[in-house]
Amino acid sequence: MPHDDQDILHIAPATELEEERIHTLLRAYNARHWPKNTPSLSLTAQVEGELAGGIVAYLVADTVEVEYLFVQERFRGRGIARALLARVESQAQERGARKILLNTYGFQAPGLYRHLGFQEVATIDDVLGTSWHIFLKRI
Repeated sequence: MPHDDQDILHIAPATELEEERIHTLLRAYNARHWPKNTPSLSLTAQVEGELAGGIVAYLVADTVEVEYLFVQERFRGRGIARALLARVESQAQERGARKILLNTYGFQAPGLYRHLGFQEVATIDDVLGTSWHIFLKRI
């Protein structure tokens, strides 16, 4: 909110570049509240030189937070998501992590995470036309 007559607030639709900048600013803010060393555990999976999918994950204290896990539709069913999560889990254990935290929508992969030993710790139904699930796995 404007504080005096000289402050002018203008709200407009964000460009893609501005969305990325907001995300960068949020990460910088969050980093001030986390330990200094939050290593990336992000990985890609390629099939015959083509990007099939990837995982973006960070180790914060004793917990890995999976921001994104995605496998292109034509590569699904080949165990790629399972392999990515297994590699992240292995690397996390080597670095002293004890938990993996992630979230997913009902149309994405809640069944996969249950199958891989994740415990569903919260569900919000009827949001964005689907459901939203938060999972935790102790490792």
